[in-house]
Amino acid sequence: MSNHRSSSGTLLTCLLAFTLPALSQGTGTFTNITAPAAGTGSLQGTAVVGIDTAGDVAGTYVDATDTSHGFLYSAAGTLTVIDIAGANTGKNMGTFVTAIDAGGDVAGYFTIAGTENNGFVRTANGTISTFTVSTGGWQGEGTDVIGINSAMAVTGEYQESGTAFVRSANSTITTFQVPVPGKTTFYGTVGIAINTAGIIAGRYMDGNCISHGFVRATNGTIGTFDPPNVATTHTCTSYGSFGTIPTSIDTAGDIVGTYTDTNGARHSFLLPANGSITTFDPPGTDNSPCPATGLGAIACGSGAIGINDAGQIVGAYIDLDGVGHGYLRSPNGDFTTFNDSSAGTAALTGTGAFSINAAGTIAGTYVDTNSVLHGFVGTPPTEATRTVLTPVPEPNPSVYTEPVTLTAYVSSNGGIPTDGENVTFLSGTTSLGTAPLKSGVAALTTTSLPAGPDSITAAYGGDTSFAGSTSTAINQVVMDFTVAASPSLQTVTAGQNGSTSITVTPQNGFNSAVAFTCAVQPAGPTCSLSPTSVTPSAPTTTLTVVTTASSASHRQKSNPFVPGTALAVVLCLFGFKKRRRLQLILLLAASITGLSLINGCGSTSTVTTQQSAIYTVTVAATAVSTDTHTATFVLTVDQ
Repeated sequence: MSNHRSSSGTLLTCLLAFTLPALSQGTGTFTNITAPAAGTGSLQGTAVVGIDTAGDVAGTYVDATDTSHGFLYSAAGTLTVIDIAGANTGKNMGTFVTAIDAGGDVAGYFTIAGTENNGFVRTANGTISTFTVSTGGWQGEGTDVIGINSAMAVTGEYQESGTAFVRSANSTITTFQVPVPGKTTFYGTVGIAINTAGIIAGRYMDGNCISHGFVRATNGTIGTFDPPNVATTHTCTSYGSFGTIPTSIDTAGDIVGTYTDTNGARHSFLLPANGSITTFDPPGTDNSPCPATGLGAIACGSGAIGINDAGQIVGAYIDLDGVGHGYLRSPNGDFTTFNDSSAGTAALTGTGAFSINAAGTIAGTYVDTNSVLHGFVGTPPTEATRTVLTPVPEPNPSVYTEPVTLTAYVSSNGGIPTDGENVTFLSGTTSLGTAPLKSGVAALTTTSLPAGPDSITAAYGGDTSFAGSTSTAINQVVMDFTVAASPSLQTVTAGQNGSTSITVTPQNGFNSAVAFTCAVQPAGPTCSLSPTSVTPSAPTTTLTVVTTASSASHRQKSNPFVPGTALAVVLCLFGFKKRRRLQLILLLAASITGLSLINGCGSTSTVTTQQSAIYTVTVAATAVSTDTHTATFVLTVDQ
């Protein structure tokens, strides 16, 4: 849980009731919930966390001062504010409602200036009791209540010692831990959900900052679990968000939640009370690795958040554009995805479903374009849609990077979705882009299809009137070719020509003409290709590189004015028969200066340096004006 730091504040107890009108959503049945005192700044607003059997929802809203307040919104449309006496005000402070049971009892925690958090339970008739698991904690830490059952037993975490607790209806508190080597304040055990029988689902964190699931039976026995391929290491930058996190448990003991795999991607899971774990993602989920920090570390992939006794599961998933969507998964595994019509369509905005009651009514939260939170309650649209891709994209087959137009048709028995809603086109799980609907049709022209046989689908996310749907996959053949030089390296003498064969190898039925150009770096030699284009039936051309004769040999004449040379000249003037002693002295002097007797006598000296030049020739092969590949030929020229 987050740390909520406290500061001085005023004593406030407010039970204010008023009616919020339901918003018209076409043929949908969602009602938006915005507390009148909720702030309108980024990450302010109204967040719904749960729903009871009667359709009452509970949650927390954040006002313009960033103070939090609990609330209960009845099925009749009345909103009651819940502020616990003594709760202080300010950013990340106040009263936080975190759960509601089937009978309308709510639970949560509140911050107190200068001391630790306290838990509370509010009965359906409005009676409030507060408690703390222990004393002596730091300001803003302490007792965080997270789950409540219909017997008004609650579970949560006492932060200072990393200890989970269960508090019974008669106020008896029992603490427990899953032992972990190297445990610190942030490494501990958290009770998250508790069912009618008192079975608790939660998570504990190991020494690598990875969370694992646990189930605590009513007799205190604890069992642990993880989905297959769960993450094993993390950077500890987002405590507890990596690994396995249970979120809800039904009467039978079935548990749902979310987990992070070894690649860092997040998925939903279901653990039946007497079965093995099933993992799943709604269609259109982005399964890229989650960021290590920031909101993206939490808002990524998919997560199952609520389950009712009929086995219906609700949750949220993030699409390839970073937008959130709500989903409903039936017991047979079918998905209905939906969005609130007022939700944002940019990254880190969208819709999330958090709770579902026995009647199938869903409660959740959406984030609008301005990053303000709003609650909603209702049932997902019953109007099923069909998304159909045209049988043959244009063109099919196509050449790599050639523009291809994909067209999707979205329809239903009750009409078509509103113009401007997006359809996402995918190759496998990779997004090719989105296109807006117009009269039920969305078309995307893309040059991003990968080479090979591609499986293309179109996904419509849905709204409050129409359910989301995904098309049947169609096959798109994307042809391509490779190009290579053989040999790729060659050495010649200056004045000789270099040559190599450039060969095109077709892929996936490629049969177009390929045109060639060449360039030499650094400048000097010239290059040419014959022929300048080929077809796969005669796929080879010859590259010729023409070099010029070397001019790197330089004659160097002796300089008569160099002092050492003057000595040698004197030697010659003296002759070889006279003054032999003086000749020997002068000869020694000339040797010291590094000059020969012959040079000194007026002959010329020629110094020849052998050098090599290396040239890189790049051959560009282009088909259908856009599909270009290159081959490299390296020529060494000895001078």
